[in-house]
Amino acid sequence: MMGKKITNVQRAEILRRAREGGPRNLQKVVARDLGISPDTVGAIEAQAGLKRHPGYYTTPEQERAALALFLDGHGQPRIMEEVGIPSGPARELIARFRDRQARGKSGHRYRFSKLELRAIARDLREAQRVVARKWRVTVSWVKEFQNIRRQTYRNAEPAPFLPKVEDLLRLLRALLPTEIPFDCRHDSPAVEGLMQGIGTFISLPDKYAEGLRARFGVALSELRRERSGEWIH
Repeated sequence: MMGKKITNVQRAEILRRAREGGPRNLQKVVARDLGISPDTVGAIEAQAGLKRHPGYYTTPEQERAALALFLDGHGQPRIMEEVGIPSGPARELIARFRDRQARGKSGHRYRFSKLELRAIARDLREAQRVVARKWRVTVSWVKEFQNIRRQTYRNAEPAPFLPKVEDLLRLLRALLPTEIPFDCRHDSPAVEGLMQGIGTFISLPDKYAEGLRARFGVALSELRRERSGEWIH
């Protein structure tokens, strides 16, 4: 089948079945029916600009908007929402943007050679020996001390996720689509009511509950300013 000349009728049939798609029109099925190579079928489809699984392609405008959001500190959910792209392309863009971050910033990808990595490991071992000499302990004790602290950190209960003020403002817009049914003097009772509703489903420690309560208050003030056009103090 290699080097076999393809007629115009066969070429038209290949393109027709490629556009039709479906399990009966796979490249290997088309190649078997026409007695040619699957690679030939793929080459003809590629020449016509047809792709079996084109996936999702981001435009340059979407990439610039995603980059601006990423450099402002926003993550994948915000980029997906603002730019309007699926999760897969958003992850790929973020992976490409990592090199744009300033060195030392959280999320920056460090690139070291093998020799540099060995030098870093050597410096860490020297630091352990310095600590051992200072406190008159063995290097093994220092290593065990580090392992214990690392394990304690891993077993610690993670802090609950607290939404941002923008997210709470979006929630209040949905709950109060037309107007706020109370004046600013009743903002605190309204916030307490929201906190009680959240407490029904999620139990927050006091320090996190205070933070969420404060963010609800700011979001409600922002909503009043948005509806009236002026700040509420």
